[in-house]
Amino acid sequence: MSASKQTSLLAADDFPILVETRTRLKRQLQRKSVDFTDLAPIIEHDPALCWHLLQTAVKHHPGCEGQISGAAGCLSLVGMQELVHLVKHLPVVEGSTPDSMNEMDDLYRRCLHTAYFAGELAAHWTGIKNNVSASYARWSTMLANSPLWLALKQQQPAANWLHYLSEGEDIQHALISALNVKSHANWRKTLAPLRLPKMAHDVFVESHWPNHHEWSLLRRHDPRDLAKARSLLHHCQQPNMTSLIANAVAWHCHINPEHRHSQRWLHIASHWLGRASWMVRQDIRHIQLKISHVTQDGWATGMNLLLAPTATHQQYPRMNTASETVTDIRSATPTRQTTEDHRVAASTKTAQAAMASAPANVPNVNAQPRSVTSSERQGDERYLRKLLQQLQQAPDSFGDLHFLMRGTLKGITQGIGLPHAVIAVYNKDKTQLKVIYREGVSDQDPIRGLSIDLSSTSLFSKLLERSAGVQLTPDNRTQLLRGLPNSVCQRIPQHTLLMSIDAGAKPIGIILAYGDANQMAIDSMEYTLFKRLCQTTSQSLAVLRDNTRRAANKGA
Repeated sequence: MSASKQTSLLAADDFPILVETRTRLKRQLQRKSVDFTDLAPIIEHDPALCWHLLQTAVKHHPGCEGQISGAAGCLSLVGMQELVHLVKHLPVVEGSTPDSMNEMDDLYRRCLHTAYFAGELAAHWTGIKNNVSASYARWSTMLANSPLWLALKQQQPAANWLHYLSEGEDIQHALISALNVKSHANWRKTLAPLRLPKMAHDVFVESHWPNHHEWSLLRRHDPRDLAKARSLLHHCQQPNMTSLIANAVAWHCHINPEHRHSQRWLHIASHWLGRASWMVRQDIRHIQLKISHVTQDGWATGMNLLLAPTATHQQYPRMNTASETVTDIRSATPTRQTTEDHRVAASTKTAQAAMASAPANVPNVNAQPRSVTSSERQGDERYLRKLLQQLQQAPDSFGDLHFLMRGTLKGITQGIGLPHAVIAVYNKDKTQLKVIYREGVSDQDPIRGLSIDLSSTSLFSKLLERSAGVQLTPDNRTQLLRGLPNSVCQRIPQHTLLMSIDAGAKPIGIILAYGDANQMAIDSMEYTLFKRLCQTTSQSLAVLRDNTRRAANKGA
């Protein structure tokens, strides 16, 4: 990390808090009688606000960080007036929605929620260890995450921390690698001005960790049962181990609660606590459920992954840090592969039998399976980046929605590299969905005649209920296309991406994109780019519609 970036990180004073925190605190502050004990639990649901309070307290009372053990203690130093000032003037990050446009903001929110999850784990476990208070353990464990989510708001490559973590690296080395810090000594110098609690700061001091051999022993044995484990027992009694293990468990639950990395940390926590692994697992599940209810976010805790009908996980591809390219867009946030598939397919029960053969008058585009080994597709990264910038910053430059939609199709075919794309929109009475806009589609392509009856429940009717995307493959198409006539199913290629688009309200149509029969299957990177382009199109359509109405009203 360069000196300028370090300075920028340390000087940060405008990192947003959660929008729901502002709402809850305003409601609480309007009561006739309110004290710090009423406000502290609300504040501790938001690690970003905890961080701001700590920095404010240290600014007015230098050296006080060693005396603060929680939000209530911090409030007693800064006072109610300073809290009101922070809540009113700090920016907020809005709630994550299906058509959320800023994926880095979504990732930032998930980081805050996962930090809260880790804090609750630490507070629960310190009651078993009895080495620090539960309040201090929660406070310190949440703030130990702060270097990550502070960096995320300034340096997108910081998201590589999650990639390294998903690959099995420990928390400290992964963060140091992602931020390109040269050594642990430099990293400690970077952390010093943040004035983190000692328990949080020590998480990043390598001398306070067990060594590789000791970690291996802790994974397999309770150190109390070992004859020569004095050093390991000493490490296990240190408060920073509570933060370290709680954060590791929380983040691996977020990525994949059933993965071998999660199981490894479950066994470590079990032996560290001296409790049976099934008891520790039960405690983790209870806290996962509690946090998911409080934050209304099952993704941060991994609860949604546990409830998914098939095994899935949060994907964190490595981000290109060399330059700002379209690769950054692909890797900016975790790809929730099959997430929307699960949501749309949740209402279906069992897969139907194989489709009957197509009627004679309908060309069967699925008769020849698409090859996954033939030629690769080539996209134009510069073109896609320029189009996304134009959609975000100058939607009026397209003139009207027709040109904007055609521009989106051009972005799919020329920018992403998928050779065929169409947009199907409602008819006048909204009873059918028909293909109106197309790019790279020949006159003989059967998808030109695609018409969907919306009177019955199907994949398309569900996509039009909310902004959502689906990737059709030979493995899931029978289930997802259930309820559609064979004549419709046969017009949809084996490998197809679908996503609804809107203009600020309910979806108005669905974009479909697919490749040639002799090309490889659509990969997760192309799916991520496709969703990003569709989401940006929806945002641009909403802005263009509002500007057009405003101009019409002004003219009238």
